[in-house]
Amino acid sequence: MAKDTRRLLFLLVDDEPMITKAYQRVIDQRIARNSCIADPRISVMRQTSPENALAVLAECEKDYAAVFVISDLEMGGRMSGTAFIEKLRKLFGDRIKFERIVTGAIHLPLEEAKRLDIEVCHKPMSASSLQSCIDEFLALLRE
Repeated sequence: MAKDTRRLLFLLVDDEPMITKAYQRVIDQRIARNSCIADPRISVMRQTSPENALAVLAECEKDYAAVFVISDLEMGGRMSGTAFIEKLRKLFGDRIKFERIVTGAIHLPLEEAKRLDIEVCHKPMSASSLQSCIDEFLALLRE
């Protein structure tokens, strides 16, 4: 029987490191609850810019069977969260299983997100909603 090489990537991108750290805490809790602690098939990548994330992913994107993405909408750089998701879709295709753009902005520039069919959430993101999505993503390990 062949060894299961399915690898999952949680990709968290926000120019505020404390935000991605908070998401990672929730992810770590769900990993523990789903009995996946120290599972080498699960990776969590936190980046403070979409440009850095894409540079790192260019080296290793083929290593992952599925990707879970949370990205800030406005990160103060040259690339918006929607442009980042669009580039990720070209890189990963249908391996992206969950994607959300989060924002603290009151007035959202939603046209681009709607055009790309990306769900936009306000910060802080609902913990219960995030937890159920993480659990669904981790279930891919059992398929």
